[in-house]
Amino acid sequence: AALARERASDPVLPYLQALALEWRLEQDPADRTHDGEVLALADRALGLSASRLGRDPSDRRALLARGAAHGVKSRLHLFRWEKGPASREAVRMREALVAAREAGEQALDLDFGLGLYDYYADTLPRFFKVVAFVLRIPGGDRERGIDALARVARGGSTFHDDEARVQMYDVHSFFERKPDRALHWIREMWRLHPGWPIWGLKLAQLLGEPMGLWGESASVARQLLATAEEGRHPNYQPVVA
Repeated sequence: AALARERASDPVLPYLQALALEWRLEQDPADRTHDGEVLALADRALGLSASRLGRDPSDRRALLARGAAHGVKSRLHLFRWEKGPASREAVRMREALVAAREAGEQALDLDFGLGLYDYYADTLPRFFKVVAFVLRIPGGDRERGIDALARVARGGSTFHDDEARVQMYDVHSFFERKPDRALHWIREMWRLHPGWPIWGLKLAQLLGEPMGLWGESASVARQLLATAEEGRHPNYQPVVA
């Protein structure tokens, strides 16, 4: 927020604010308090992008921000299972990111957005049997999507390394049903962010029921419990214990 005030013409910053709020609302699905704010911030990023692109149609940062803003709107609509708006925003994201690449942008962040599109456009309709989700939108490529997300998850993007690691965990644990491949990525998230208990909780869960590694699962749970009970970190509220 401070950077957005200091650099009021930069379209990337309101996108990042929207992304942070999207994380917050996804932790409490019943609360729609932040939905409108996410959309407003994404629209601000789109407006700033349009202004910069009006002066320079090949402005790569503006193209990246435009694609990212459409992407976070698609994510919110999909989270609320609003299939029509989600698919329309996904197509707009893809178009902007392809344009950024054609303009010479090489950031790995493009791989993140395009990888998401490729994977989910190919996977969701078959997984949930909702043909309407991809009605009249370009097809994806599941394997190409996974490869792109993995490139970002290994590190080196400007903004989305952690986002890609979480996606690799979600993809392999839920859609691909390959918990052994998900394990590396959730371990990485807990190693990098020990102050956020959700990653330890997800790791303990993955080690347990899908993988049968109950001893390791219990060990992670004990670490979480000790941190919560001893009050060593403010994020470890009583609900964690």
